[in-house]
Amino acid sequence: MISLANVTIKNVGSTVISLSSNDIFLNITEVNVQAQVVSATSLAPGESATLGFHVEDKWSAVAGKETVSGALIVRGVGTLEVVFRVIRPS
Repeated sequence: MISLANVTIKNVGSTVISLSSNDIFLNITEVNVQAQVVSATSLAPGESATLGFHVEDKWSAVAGKETVSGALIVRGVGTLEVVFRVIRPS
């Protein structure tokens, strides 16, 4: 089973940042997953973008937890902490 994890980011800085799926990774189960969908190629200050990731079945790694913390890695920008609410797949 593959799950989709969407993350919305906002540029709260003062410069334009570039976004490329080759430079964006999500790590919530100790495995870096490359972004599959990036809704914008650049973000001006105040703008937002949605990032989409296909995460291989790792239900056993998050079962029984209410939230999962991880890292969103954007090369050239930084590493950000992310927290997801766990919803059991149907």
